[in-house]
Amino acid sequence: MQKFLIYLFVFLFSLNVTSGQGRNATWCFGDSAGIKFTSGGIAGNISMLQSHEASASISDTFGNLILYTGGSEQPIYAAAWNNQNQIIVGSDSIFCDISTTQGILILPSAISNSKFLIISRGFIPNVSFDRWLFNSIIDMSINNGNGEMILKNIIIDSLHFYSEKMIAIKHGNGQDWWLINHVNNSDVFIIRLIQNDTIVTTNYQNVGSYLNLLDGPGQMVVNLGGNKISIVGQAGTINLFDFDRCAGVLSNYIDLSDYPLPGFDRYYGASISINNIFYYST
Repeated sequence: MQKFLIYLFVFLFSLNVTSGQGRNATWCFGDSAGIKFTSGGIAGNISMLQSHEASASISDTFGNLILYTGGSEQPIYAAAWNNQNQIIVGSDSIFCDISTTQGILILPSAISNSKFLIISRGFIPNVSFDRWLFNSIIDMSINNGNGEMILKNIIIDSLHFYSEKMIAIKHGNGQDWWLINHVNNSDVFIIRLIQNDTIVTTNYQNVGSYLNLLDGPGQMVVNLGGNKISIVGQAGTINLFDFDRCAGVLSNYIDLSDYPLPGFDRYYGASISINNIFYYST
């Protein structure tokens, strides 16, 4: 119980730094769990998720939940639900390994206020067990405002076996996005520029520790300013980087790794404080 409370505290801290930021106000995760941050405090809510790890949610700029996605009853697929906890039409069977630290994320469309991109890491059953990247799109203006998936499981990349680390950072221009992944058994980051809902550039950067398969699980996190990134791995890796939001480049690598970790201890979660002075890991 003591260890559980420590993990919960660190998890809630990592959520709390997003408090009051509209799009991040409501979080849906785990087994039917949810939290909403308001100016008056924290409120619990119920979701339809059944996800070991992979989950994502997005609210409007006022903090009202729009949709969420993650594990369903099928362990190799994700689904998406609207704010009425109704499954969004066509959103079942999104390719996603739900036992993935950061297996799925949601981005608002740059060309339509009603559309949302869902990027997932998973595999195609009976085709390949390598974890590829996929893109799907939901339009919430369809089906009387309850939403419908209009594009599903479009392959972004099938050439790399991705680790479980994936984040998106707003470009310095305030409009575009950087999608950042890490490749298993390598020191390779893949940094993609998403512009007008389309990937326009893909850059590869060799930097930081070599991550083996045991280091594949564990978070990649970004600070609130979008200019510092940390990755942790279960073999004992902790790396810190600066990130240029205009150029999409990692720099100033700092290695805080601790090998080997005692017993069954593993690094998994991470967070960077609001003032960028403190770093946390579980």
